[in-house]
Amino acid sequence: MRRTLLALILCVIIMAVLFGLGFLNIPNAQIVYSAVSAALFFGFGYLLKRTEKNATARRFFSMRGIRLRHIPIIICSLMVLISGSFMLNYGVSRLCEFMGVDTSASAGLPEISGENYLLMVFFVAVVPAVFEEIFFRGAVFSFLRPRGATYAVLMSALLFTIAHGLDYYFVSTYFAGVVLAFTVYLTSSIYSAMIIHFANNIMSYILSVYSQRLGSLNMDGYLLYALGFILLVGLYLLLSATIYCIKHPDRRRKSLPEGESENNEREKSKA
Repeated sequence: MRRTLLALILCVIIMAVLFGLGFLNIPNAQIVYSAVSAALFFGFGYLLKRTEKNATARRFFSMRGIRLRHIPIIICSLMVLISGSFMLNYGVSRLCEFMGVDTSASAGLPEISGENYLLMVFFVAVVPAVFEEIFFRGAVFSFLRPRGATYAVLMSALLFTIAHGLDYYFVSTYFAGVVLAFTVYLTSSIYSAMIIHFANNIMSYILSVYSQRLGSLNMDGYLLYALGFILLVGLYLLLSATIYCIKHPDRRRKSLPEGESENNEREKSKA
């Protein structure tokens, strides 16, 4: 319980600092916001690592290379994340619209000018994909792992949601956290989550830029059917991969460095 409480306190601090910055009118807001968020995620991740004296940084942060057999898992997870998040956000938007709730006002990340697309990619996609994954799917996931993989997946996703603020779209944020943590569990590599996080952020930006054009086409129904189909296919394939990992634990252990195992990791983290 102390592990969960410590991780929760760190996430609340991150949320408070970043949302406080979102309300400030400061020069170069995007640069300041990204620099502060990167420092918080990396610094607090290192703090959690310091509590695990017997674990190497490579093992604690799951910094293991991606194997060829991990690529289908990454693709399926990306399919599930993008389609599921879009459908959840669409459902929340419709529900809020029906209830007369305005969801346009939000605090947090300062708006980024669309004139410099390389700068946009760096601030919107690269920084979150790298530093958020280092903290949540690297440090927090490993820190909570002694209580079990299921607990670590669900709780790290909840802390991920809290750090982003409990806005109207918190359901899709939690969903993303679960998918990313589960992918790291299957692949034993944080780099898989970084790839998915980066691709999802890029796709979300593209959809937001062209949302008005897509809305004018009146294709909401067709798009939802297509995304629903993609979601079902992705879930089926991801479930198949999970069952395969359960039935063939020896194949999963090959993802770990020689001489290591999940049991060894858990025993060392408890020491």
